[in-house]
Amino acid sequence: RLRDAEVFISPSLLISPSLRTKVLVIVVGLLRSFRETWPVVSQQLQLESPGLDVDIVVASDLGTPCSDKDVRENRCPHEWTRLSHAEMRRDLRATYGTWLRHIEDQSGKHSGGDQRAFEARVLRLLRSHTAGANLRPWSEYSITLALRPDVIFVQPHPMGEHRFLIVDLAQVCAEFPGLRIIGGSQSRPEVFHNRDWDFAWLICAPATVRNWLLLDASPRDSCNASWPGCARTRPRPPPLPRGLTGRWSEWKSGKRDRRSAGVGSKLAGPPARGVPTLTGLASSTKHPHSSTDEAWRHNNACTTKDRSLCDRVLYALVRKLPFGPLPESTMLAH
Repeated sequence: RLRDAEVFISPSLLISPSLRTKVLVIVVGLLRSFRETWPVVSQQLQLESPGLDVDIVVASDLGTPCSDKDVRENRCPHEWTRLSHAEMRRDLRATYGTWLRHIEDQSGKHSGGDQRAFEARVLRLLRSHTAGANLRPWSEYSITLALRPDVIFVQPHPMGEHRFLIVDLAQVCAEFPGLRIIGGSQSRPEVFHNRDWDFAWLICAPATVRNWLLLDASPRDSCNASWPGCARTRPRPPPLPRGLTGRWSEWKSGKRDRRSAGVGSKLAGPPARGVPTLTGLASSTKHPHSSTDEAWRHNNACTTKDRSLCDRVLYALVRKLPFGPLPESTMLAH
């Protein structure tokens, strides 16, 4: 008899599994500080909410949890680099708990240090038959969050002290559907976006992981094919989506620097080597080429290794797919 007994019923049992929002979290990149960051991130994302049905997959090089630079700068204990693959798997299961569905060991498949490596790892994960066997079909997830293991959510503060941030994924996706970049908290002039854009991507309906990785791209989505302005002669790349604060171009020189000028200063001549200007291709600012320095050339990202960014912008533009960063009130930091 339960007349005087207290009965506890988990709130999650009151919601039918078919009605819960299915969320896929893809943790991708070097596992340098996941033990410290994940307890914070899981709380920030409120993953214990009864309305969420969460799956987590990890895609990383288990043999390289940290870079040499991380060890040198004391951002990664040296003993972590000596863990066996079995020990790393054990730590991952202990940290990510019952949400963890699959660990994709990408040892020996390092993609380099640039931001495209983030997506390359996810692409390999999606093509993995083992991962597919442990997860629902990718299309069943209403929300997909791909993020690095060493970041937490913050609300930037003008005085430099970031504030702890709670993120309601369902609400964010309702307000900002489509493909969304969650930028880094630090701002610096750069091509495409003036914040780190490889920290995390949030993929909300009507977009899917398939759209994010351009898996169904056609020739019309190619920068060269459908946007003649992407050609090297008289380049004019597609317009950047609203909210992206970078540009498609930067000034570089093949010669040793002969002068220096800071970003945003009044340039008497070409800026220092590798320093990007604040002007884009459509700017009316005077072209900084001079007859006395023909070594300076205009670098258009859409004609270099970063052309995939232009393709992504065109893909979203042609398909009328919402694409851009989340507001700067939601950022990520190491």
